[in-house]
Amino acid sequence: MNSREKGNRGEDTATIFLMNNGYRILNRNYRIRSGEIDIIALDDKCLVFLEVKAWNTFGSEELEYGIDLRKQKKIIAVSREFLMRNKRLDFDRIRYDVIFITDSGDVIEHYKDAFTETGEL
Repeated sequence: MNSREKGNRGEDTATIFLMNNGYRILNRNYRIRSGEIDIIALDDKCLVFLEVKAWNTFGSEELEYGIDLRKQKKIIAVSREFLMRNKRLDFDRIRYDVIFITDSGDVIEHYKDAFTETGEL
């Protein structure tokens, strides 16, 4: 399985996980020239931009490695463009989350508020 197939499988698993936990999926693989956001969803009145990482093993200590400052800045830039193009969305706040999934899909760790626009983990 190549990395794109692995990523798609991880995003499928994350989407099902989110929907089972009450999230409404708005978009998957939202792409513009400067980058991509894996999943955009609503968690009640919170607009959530999610990065999905499908790895063999992981832990919270690897969060910084998986979502470095450069990647965070790209996600934030793409999220701003999404907001400009979708001004009619009804939400109270924005959140940046990360979901880690093992290759087998049997372990899912969801880090809410994984980073902020100020670059803090």
